Amino acid sequence: MRKWLAKLLCSALLICQFVGATGQGSGSLQLDDFLCGMFVGGRWGTTQNNLASIPGSYFDYLRSINASWVGISVSMTVEDSMDPSVEICGPNEDFQTFSNDELRSLIRGLKENGFHVYVTLAFEHMGDGPEGKRVHRWQLGDPAIYKEDARVWREFWPWDPAHQDHEWFVREFFSSYTELAVRYAQLCQEEGVELFSLGTETDRLFHTRRIPASYWSTEFRDELSGMVQSVKAVYDGLVTYDMLSSALGQSFFGYLDYLWDDCGFDAIGISAYFQLTGPDARDGLPSEEDELLSVWRSVFREKLEPLALANPHLPVLFLEFGYTDCVESTYQIDCMQFEKRHFTDQNGNGLDDGEEQQAAAYSAMFQAVREFPGVLDGVFCHGDMVASDEDWSSSFGLLRCFSVRDKLAEEVVRSNFASLGQ
Repeated sequence: MRKWLAKLLCSALLICQFVGATGQGSGSLQLDDFLCGMFVGGRWGTTQNNLASIPGSYFDYLRSINASWVGISVSMTVEDSMDPSVEICGPNEDFQTFSNDELRSLIRGLKENGFHVYVTLAFEHMGDGPEGKRVHRWQLGDPAIYKEDARVWREFWPWDPAHQDHEWFVREFFSSYTELAVRYAQLCQEEGVELFSLGTETDRLFHTRRIPASYWSTEFRDELSGMVQSVKAVYDGLVTYDMLSSALGQSFFGYLDYLWDDCGFDAIGISAYFQLTGPDARDGLPSEEDELLSVWRSVFREKLEPLALANPHLPVLFLEFGYTDCVESTYQIDCMQFEKRHFTDQNGNGLDDGEEQQAAAYSAMFQAVREFPGVLDGVFCHGDMVASDEDWSSSFGLLRCFSVRDKLAEEVVRSNFASLGQ
């Protein structure tokens, strides 16, 4: 029996009494279950229009594809590169954060309908600062990003240890970040959330070791482990971080080998957006599933399996996973996102080429899960926002996007969640 699953069960029983994922009263988590999840994201798209009353048909949709978990994102921001105050995104920003009442209502609605809940913190609405002070979330923590991005000026980059405000800035940044994380951890504890992530795709910030023979002269082990300890003081569920898949296996991010133990995390989280093809792999035709499976096997063998073996006490989870329904999505993951869908059938088999590509990428990944048992412990499919059937079909259902709803990939997810989640 995995230690993490035993801890998860204990935490769940302490927090609240669960009903089964199908809403039929199974009573508790199954210890050997593969985590089958859908990732809603934050307060945007159709989700923001359905917070007052979550449509029953949305829960029906989740059940129909055998999902038992739902992930939610809480949007954070800083004003610019010189601002150390981590805050939630306000109503005038593009990625407005849920109000506390909205977030509690969404969590309660999901749990009352039998779903387990995962909540992550994520820096959003970045890159709009004044000249020289613009910062994107993936740049946070890098001591010399000004060498890579001319839009960032060294005099406005206090992550540089030589900057006069460096020590003060780092102290204030992590103080405000920890305060916000604890606040949401308390909310998650009160609402029975079982999995909580302290960040999303900020791999230059979440590092705990200096890298020899590089400019990487900073580390944040004390700050990050302190944040984890502060969160665990108020929260009984599993605590994790969501790293971007491109950081796996790269010497530049070698410190991630130590992150999980250095910080005392309970799970390894990955935003799993792996490139599976080159830009012109098949001249615009959908890839064969066997071709994609070959790449997935390499990903599991060379990146995920070593990670799992190095951390046998921790589950490995795809906290975000997906491809848009576009032929080029296996190279450019968000290809044509939110562009109007139009039927394309270059291979003449009567199926939309983009939907075929998306479905094949999903199917190949699930096949790799079976071929490498014990490596991956769960998946959250990205892009299925809260929406009734009518809402979806008249809005995002008309667009290319990450969601599998009403596409060929929906059946792939349904059948694999049914078998893996048992």
